Amino acid sequence: MASGFKLRRINGETVSGEQMQADLRRLVKSGGFPRTEALLLQQATVKKVTPRSGKAVALVEEQNEVLWTDRGGELGPKNAEHHVRLEKLSEEVWVRSGGAWKLGQSTELRERVLIDGKLWKREARAGAR
Repeated sequence: MASGFKLRRINGETVSGEQMQADLRRLVKSGGFPRTEALLLQQATVKKVTPRSGKAVALVEEQNEVLWTDRGGELGPKNAEHHVRLEKLSEEVWVRSGGAWKLGQSTELRERVLIDGKLWKREARAGAR
């Protein structure tokens, strides 16, 4: 990541590179994702790259799929396992720094979550984590 990196989430929230790194350190220290049983897929595909004023703007499609245990019964029976798939489309701005390309900014353009193949709507999950 470049100095000053910013992530603009789909909900409008902006997160700094420092915040992302601190969150990741806390996650690793706490033992990771406690409900995630297995990582089934993690893939990113660069769909398009456009040079722009000494920068490179990339359109990136990301797919992640995990096997998740619903310990609290938020989606149905307690301890049921679910396939959770996250699909994102982001615009990334890469900058040249010290002879290397570094990620300067990422803006989430689209996000879709599927649980057991069904589209999940965030507003429908009151109280879920």
